[in-house]
Amino acid sequence: GFRGVYNANIYNYTASLNASATYDALRDLKLTTTAGTQYTDVGFHRTDAYGAKLLAGSGSLAGTAARFAVAELTNDIRTLGFLGRQQVAWRDRVFLTGSVRTDKNSAFGANFDRVIYPSVSASWVASEEEFFPRLPALSQLRLRAALGSAGQNPGYLAAEQYYRPTTSIIKGSDVPAFTIGGAGNSNLKPEKSTERELGFDLGLLGDRIGIEYTHYNKLTKDALVNVNNA
Repeated sequence: GFRGVYNANIYNYTASLNASATYDALRDLKLTTTAGTQYTDVGFHRTDAYGAKLLAGSGSLAGTAARFAVAELTNDIRTLGFLGRQQVAWRDRVFLTGSVRTDKNSAFGANFDRVIYPSVSASWVASEEEFFPRLPALSQLRLRAALGSAGQNPGYLAAEQYYRPTTSIIKGSDVPAFTIGGAGNSNLKPEKSTERELGFDLGLLGDRIGIEYTHYNKLTKDALVNVNNA
């Protein structure tokens, strides 16, 4: 017989602190300011053990006598981000929002410090304006547009040059050796996507029927692709 034990632990730690203030700059102008920070730590640890020729009556790894194999894997990625956002509402019909987020990630290359993700959006409830034609079937019309970016961080050790242990047979004997596990890239940065959106929302028959339309264009740069070494 044989015995295999595979034990994995996954842990996620998240801490965030945010503050928001809403105030009236003018009678028809309302401002909302938000600032915050977020810290995440995502970890993974796995240990594998295997043995064959299991002693009769035993269910433990200690009862195996041949073909021993062990493996261990540890991942740990940490991110520290800061966010600032300003929202403007004018007469409850024109809304503007601008925000920026900056992240520093432990998987970035040594020569890349942090990434910045800006965004801006606007919407206008045109049906609230006095000049908007009053139609029995049309109860609301909102026009909206947005431009923003987001990213995907590299994987664990993607930016590091490292080696993997292995065993080589030389003259009939097992000799410890290593192979290249990752070539590394000190300039590695996150995959960044920028999206542009245009659309409108329609309310018909006293908002009993709602119609939404969105047209968007998304462009991704610096895509992260795993390539096997020769």
